[in-house]
Amino acid sequence: MDILDDAEEYELFGYPHTEMKDCDFLEAVFSTFGHRVHHILDIACGTGRHALEMARRGYAVTGVDISENMLNAAKKKAFDQKLQINFIRGDMMELNFKDEFDAAYMLFTAIILTRNEDLTKLFDGVRSCLREGGLFIIEVGNLWSYIAEGNFHNESHITDQGPKAGIKRRLNVRMTIGPYNNIYCHDIHMQYWRNGEEFQPKTVLTKKRMFSVNEFDLLCRLTKFKIAEIFGSTDINQKIEDPNQIQEIEKPYRSFVFVLGKE
Repeated sequence: MDILDDAEEYELFGYPHTEMKDCDFLEAVFSTFGHRVHHILDIACGTGRHALEMARRGYAVTGVDISENMLNAAKKKAFDQKLQINFIRGDMMELNFKDEFDAAYMLFTAIILTRNEDLTKLFDGVRSCLREGGLFIIEVGNLWSYIAEGNFHNESHITDQGPKAGIKRRLNVRMTIGPYNNIYCHDIHMQYWRNGEEFQPKTVLTKKRMFSVNEFDLLCRLTKFKIAEIFGSTDINQKIEDPNQIQEIEKPYRSFVFVLGKE
């Protein structure tokens, strides 16, 4: 039975096509909060959707991802588009750069670390990568949005997706909250068909962490980052003026995008 390549699956089902808006946001942040930004680090770059667009806009981009298949897909797209991007296979927990980048980013809630010691190690590693005055832009899930909208609870559901390029995917998802109140676990059994022929199924277990602003602020203080601004999405017009004034926020944003400065 054939196996669906994870890079092909990611391209078909893995993300919304928001790279143009996201990269507009990055450039707006660079011009507003940064010094001259040229060398940038894309952490958990996947198949390169942001890295490719930022390279097209003239930035010197390094992309890091742990998946060799993802990187091979990214490299092929860069080659086909005649873009010079330094793609490196590596773990976000083991970033081996020193004062090399003007900015780094992690978008689309790519952070999957849950333990405090792992989070501080990641942030310390990113801080080491950045030059003086460097920026770190990171998107994380907004804990209070999920609680307020009633979405943060144990549940199971089945979702059919596609067909896309002849491929249909069925997700049997079981979400479990805990053992802490800002961590959730997705246990997902996936089935695939291409033009009616079934692929090898697989099961993926993913743990993610949601954040409140105060918790994230403490993480930044521990790792010597300063929160420069908070946004509700990758839209420069969705700045959260005062995250403490919750009565003024009509509908909570599903994510926070933090702009951090290296202290």
